[in-house]
Amino acid sequence: MAAGTTTIAEAAERQRRLELKELLQKQYKWIDWKWDLVFWVTAIFVVAGAADITKQLFAGDWDFWTDWKDPQWWPVITAFATIIIPSALQYIQWAAWRFPTGATYTSVCFFLAAWVGRYFQWHVAESYPMNFVWPISTVCAAIILDWLLMKQGIVYIRSQTPEYLRLIERGALRSFLGETQYVSLAFGGTVAIAGYWIGQFIGRYLAVWPIRRYLKTL
Repeated sequence: MAAGTTTIAEAAERQRRLELKELLQKQYKWIDWKWDLVFWVTAIFVVAGAADITKQLFAGDWDFWTDWKDPQWWPVITAFATIIIPSALQYIQWAAWRFPTGATYTSVCFFLAAWVGRYFQWHVAESYPMNFVWPISTVCAAIILDWLLMKQGIVYIRSQTPEYLRLIERGALRSFLGETQYVSLAFGGTVAIAGYWIGQFIGRYLAVWPIRRYLKTL
């Protein structure tokens, strides 16, 4: 009788521990999910700001106007300027969590921030029509870039040429079929490769490596 009672008590205790363990895991997952949400929503402003500042430093106001694009230099400079931060965050997310979403996350944040800025700063405050000042989108290119990272880490070269309403050119770079845009796109692809590896350097040695070095000292 005592042995039977002990067995029942042990079974009840085991069941209670299992219930507590499930409750603890459920609570932990809830906290973890909330923390992830707060972290990635907060990071939107930092990531979008970094991407926008990088583009402004190199591309300047070429992206402000729909009808003002230099077919010789805009594809080259814009491709270089818009791939650095997506490449850096791609490395950080891949090294830390094995998430192939860094470039897409950066481009979405940058696109949303650019639309907010163009609407309130240019359309509302300055009364410019939105079809004059709509921003570029690198989201599709970033999705392909992350997809290629997931498929053995092949690099996608982003080059984008919009429809030009007014052409502004300098020089006489007409060595290929009498056009400047093809030469600019070819050179822009080469420069974009350099920009991608600059972003990888930023993510590897300015973001991830100092954190790992600090953790090893603890």
